[in-house]
Amino acid sequence: MTAIVPMGSVFAAAMVVGLKILERQKMARFRKQTILIKGIRQAEHSVQRPRAHASASAQEMEQLLAEIRTAADLLVCALANEEGLRRMALETQDPAEDSQIERLQMYRERAEQLQAEYYDSVERYREFVQSLAPPLRAKAAERGQDVMTLACV
Repeated sequence: MTAIVPMGSVFAAAMVVGLKILERQKMARFRKQTILIKGIRQAEHSVQRPRAHASASAQEMEQLLAEIRTAADLLVCALANEEGLRRMALETQDPAEDSQIERLQMYRERAEQLQAEYYDSVERYREFVQSLAPPLRAKAAERGQDVMTLACV
């Protein structure tokens, strides 16, 4: 004997199964979002504070690299300002005007000062690399070279 199941019961059972599947999918999305949010917070937290387990050498290296980046940024800005002033002086009708020449000289001196500061920071980093154990030098030198190359772009 075959039992006849009312259509409403089949439909209700299908609805229950469908709702359970949707609930599982919703919980899976929620877990993924929670994991993603935790990961983002951990990444933000690690960026804001230096890692507690980072060695003193690693922290010193990061500090020296940050100094190189800052010095490079300042130097690039100073050179851009100097170039902008030079172009303005050439475009004016009286390029020999004393105030413009004095300003250009002041910008040139500032750029030279910032260039010396950049070279000092690079030299401090090179000395730091030499103070490292030989197996660590290559990677540290590569990091420094990357920072100096990116600073020039």
